[in-house]
Amino acid sequence: METHSTGKCTSGVNAYLQSGLGFLKFVFFRFNITINSFNMWLMVIFLFTFLLPARGGIKKELVLNYDAQVAQLTVTKTATMINSTVPDPFAFTDVGDEITYEITIENSGTDDIYTLSVADAGATNGPTYQSGDANANDTLEVGEAWIYSSSYEVIQADVDAGFYTNTANVTGNYTDGNGDLQSMSDSDSETVTGSQQPALSITKTASPATFNSAGEEIIYTIEVENTGNVELTSVSVTDPLTGLNENISNMLPGATENYTSTYFITQA
Repeated sequence: METHSTGKCTSGVNAYLQSGLGFLKFVFFRFNITINSFNMWLMVIFLFTFLLPARGGIKKELVLNYDAQVAQLTVTKTATMINSTVPDPFAFTDVGDEITYEITIENSGTDDIYTLSVADAGATNGPTYQSGDANANDTLEVGEAWIYSSSYEVIQADVDAGFYTNTANVTGNYTDGNGDLQSMSDSDSETVTGSQQPALSITKTASPATFNSAGEEIIYTIEVENTGNVELTSVSVTDPLTGLNENISNMLPGATENYTSTYFITQA
């Protein structure tokens, strides 16, 4: 939330000082007092010690007018749906999941805000105006709350991170107490959690499926698959029987790797 306050201040101090100096001039000329630095200092002391306090004092008679104008811009961003539903817990799961956001922009100050600019750099679509400008004058008037919507499509990096943070930024202009155009801005971020589900499967088949005597060759086929929703790294595939020893540097969800190895039947 950003708040700007401006205004004008005037006082009657100058008027009092001018009236006091007029009184000093009268005294000097009425009694034919020579004007020098010493006499002047005495009269100044007299002025501030006796004359002005007797008339109520500067503090008592000070006239203060403050015409305050407060521009207050508040931005609130909320994730409302995932894939057009409200899951419990509220979390995305897969690449391509769509997060829907609602952006509320409120003017809770005492000054209208003009030329509103709404940005959501992290959104795939939007932001798009929905409602709030009651008289359709493109001015965020005092007390109004405008609603925008945007959406974001989850990518693999978001699932791997386990969350996605998105920020809405709003800027606008207002007129201060001097009639000058001023700018202001506000922003809000929303973080949505990702449900990470790592999983790995391995399938091993032999051909032929049976043997009869020592020396026969068995060929094994091994398939490794990433059946989860996050990228896997440094996957180790070993088979002590055949001596297979492989390493998969990374596997995206749905990826498979296949290996073959052989074994010769022994008499034992």
